[in-house]
Amino acid sequence: MPPSPLTPRPFRAALPVLLLITSVFLLNFLSRVVLAPLMPAVRLELGISHAEAGSFFLIMAAGVSIGLLSNSFVSSRLTHRRTIALSALVTGVALIGASQVASLTVFKVLWALAGLGAGLYLPSGIATVTSLLEKKHWGKGLATHEMAPNGSFILAPILAELMLAVADWRTTLTFLGIAQVIIAFVFLRGCKAGAFPGAPIRRAIAGRILLRRSFWVMAVLFTLGVVASMGPYSMIPLYLVDMGWERTQANQLLAVSRILAFGMPFAAGWLVDRIGGKRTIGVYLVCASAATIFLGLAQGNWLTLAVLLQ
Repeated sequence: MPPSPLTPRPFRAALPVLLLITSVFLLNFLSRVVLAPLMPAVRLELGISHAEAGSFFLIMAAGVSIGLLSNSFVSSRLTHRRTIALSALVTGVALIGASQVASLTVFKVLWALAGLGAGLYLPSGIATVTSLLEKKHWGKGLATHEMAPNGSFILAPILAELMLAVADWRTTLTFLGIAQVIIAFVFLRGCKAGAFPGAPIRRAIAGRILLRRSFWVMAVLFTLGVVASMGPYSMIPLYLVDMGWERTQANQLLAVSRILAFGMPFAAGWLVDRIGGKRTIGVYLVCASAATIFLGLAQGNWLTLAVLLQ
C-alpha cells in the first residue's frame, strides 16, 4: 500500500512535494515585496507622494496581519492544504484586479486583499511542511521552505526590471497574479500533504500566552527585526531614484544587497553558539541600528556601501 499523505517521510522522499510548497511560498512572498522595485514606475504614473507610496506597504502589511490572525479559523474549517490553495487564489485574483483598476482607492482595497490572502499562507505552510517530514528532518525542511522569502528579496528587483523592459508595472502584477492562480490549482492537484484541519485559537490558551512577559519581549524583538528588513527594502529603490540614481541601477543594487544577506542566518547561528542568544540579539540591534542610520546619512559612493551593509 502507498504511504498515507499524512505519514511523515524521509527528506528525499518528501523533497518533490516540499519544493512545490516552497514554490507557493516563493510566489506568495514575491507578491508581497515586488511593489518595492516597481515603486519608482508606480509613483511616476500615479503622481503620488512619498507618504502615499509608503502607505501601500502599510496597507499590505495590515492585510498580511489580518490574514495571519485569520488562519486558525479558516484552516480549522478547510484544512491546511485547502487554505494554502485559497491563499494563492485570493492573492492572485486580487493582484490581477489591482493591475486593472484606475481608481487609487479601489487599488488600495485590492492591495489589502492581496495582503490578506498572502497572510493566510504561513501558519498552514509551516504546519504542512512539518507534517510532511519525519521530525529529525524538520530543520532541513524548514530551511528549504525559508529559501522562498530570501530568494524573493533577490528575484523581485530582477523580475521588476525584466518586466519593465518590455511592459509596465501593471503587467508585472498581472503576471504574478496569473502565476498565483495557476499554482493554486497545481498545488491542489499535485499535493495531498496538509489534508488535516488547523486548531482554532482558544481564548484560555491565548490569554495565558498574552500574559507572559517573554511573549511581548520576543514580539517586540521580532517586530524590530522585520521592520529593519522590510522597511528599508520597501523604500530603498524610490529613495535611490530621488537621490539621482537610475531605476535600473537602484534595483540592481537592491538585488545584490540581498544576495549578501543570504548567508547571514548561518553567521547568526555560529554567533549564537559562541556568545548565546541574548548577546547575539544585542549585537544585531546595534549593527542594524547603526547601518540604518548610516543609510540615512550616506551620500555618493558611501550610499552604495550603506545599502550593502544595511
